Amino acid sequence: MASPLSKVVFNSFEQLLSADVNRLQNVASREVQNLFKTMFSDGQVSYIPVDVSPVPISGLMDRPTLAFLSAFGMTLGAGSAFFFDATGVGADDSSYQVVRWAAQTVTFAAPDPTNPRIDLVVVPPTQVQSNSLVRNILTNPTTRTVVATAVFKDQNPASTAAILAGTPAASPIPPTTPAGSIVLFEVYVPAAAATASDFRPTFRTNRLAPTPISATHAILRGCALVWDSSAGDSKPKFQANTDNVAIIDGEAIGFESRSGLISTSITPSLVGDGNAANDPFTTAGPAGTARPYYVYLCGGRNMPQQSGAGGAGVPARAPVVLVASLVSPDVNGRPLASITTPRGALSTALLRRSALYVGVGFTRASSTSSIAMRMRGEWSTPNDDYLENVAFSLAAAGPGSQDVTFASLPSGFHSAQVRWQLNFAAPAATSERRVDLAQLLPGPALGTSQITCNDTILATTPATQTRFMNGGIDFPSSGNQVRILRTTTTELLTGSVFIAGYPHQAPRLDANAGLRGGENL
Repeated sequence: MASPLSKVVFNSFEQLLSADVNRLQNVASREVQNLFKTMFSDGQVSYIPVDVSPVPISGLMDRPTLAFLSAFGMTLGAGSAFFFDATGVGADDSSYQVVRWAAQTVTFAAPDPTNPRIDLVVVPPTQVQSNSLVRNILTNPTTRTVVATAVFKDQNPASTAAILAGTPAASPIPPTTPAGSIVLFEVYVPAAAATASDFRPTFRTNRLAPTPISATHAILRGCALVWDSSAGDSKPKFQANTDNVAIIDGEAIGFESRSGLISTSITPSLVGDGNAANDPFTTAGPAGTARPYYVYLCGGRNMPQQSGAGGAGVPARAPVVLVASLVSPDVNGRPLASITTPRGALSTALLRRSALYVGVGFTRASSTSSIAMRMRGEWSTPNDDYLENVAFSLAAAGPGSQDVTFASLPSGFHSAQVRWQLNFAAPAATSERRVDLAQLLPGPALGTSQITCNDTILATTPATQTRFMNGGIDFPSSGNQVRILRTTTTELLTGSVFIAGYPHQAPRLDANAGLRGGENL
């Protein structure tokens, strides 16, 4: 016997009731909605049977617009969404409710004369009956009396949007989301705005992404950080005129799009970590070396954000914010400890899922000034030559090796681009000398080394020679050292090893290569 989804059974010779037929439709719709609920959950892809159960994500199927109409009125475009809410849901219904609305006008309260505020555009899941037709209705089963009566033949999801006004403040926050409604937009209402054309909407609910994308946390498209190389204190920002999409805790969040959305360009703001101890732009770094900081793209359903000033031709604000912090990311691109955003601290494991690591920057030694960087492929390199140099000296007739330590190595990073400069004393007339740059092996072999790159000095070179060699080096998982090895111990060898760049390792979901380290397209 086949095993279908749930169904309503009609038995042989059973007299059917209209309630049975209506229940049939409810059960069929519930089964389909529950399939979508599974598809659009933040399901943890896990092989552990006791792992946390996935949570369905409320999100948009058809993305609406919100455009200026007149005075303080705006036109909400038609759209639809799935809304996860089990409140008042019966056994024959799905908690993954369908919300649908037609194009309609929404009117906002007049702006406050002194302070801005943030309003919400919300819609509740509502069913509306329509299509009234005349049908014969059995009004008395005993006498079999039938009366022609006008009845509704259709029932569809059809919601009416409402505006929930926020409280004016110098730094406004949105009002609490009302129970039983999905929030479509946050709308920034500037103080003393003349009309709604000055309002700045931001999507609060995002487009749904199916499993397995909804179970990821990665860059989907764009999100390339750039620095202004002409600025002495250069802060990172997203490359202009690009479409960017990131999967933050299972939600597909887009920004800086130029077509098909409500804005011509939405550029997220950059802020330092609200915890001053973790803000790289207010706490000076150590002497003698550049200090890494980590850039997170923050937003999504657990800690929604709104940033960017908007302006002429840019009638919107970004649904995300960039936060620079000294807190390093874990292997999934989430901060290892709490970071503080403009909307609050990501103090729990759940809230930290609202932050996606997108790149690494550096401040100058003993300074809060940010170094201009270049993100090329999987590497971040400074525009002004190098991030750190460490000197070494191997005396004549002394040890054949020396370990050098790099303080600028970002936490959790295990490789770097290096250059070295070698200064030899006068060589023997017939000998060649070789210098090796080696990685220290981890685990039980820690203390032993493996050659990564080398340079050979011919006997015919001048008495004193300065050499530059480009190469790459890997660090052990628990260290930040490399080893200098020489083949001759009869002469003085001095020099420096320079860190020329680090891999930024931002998680990216690539259609061809899957989840991998960050790469700018």
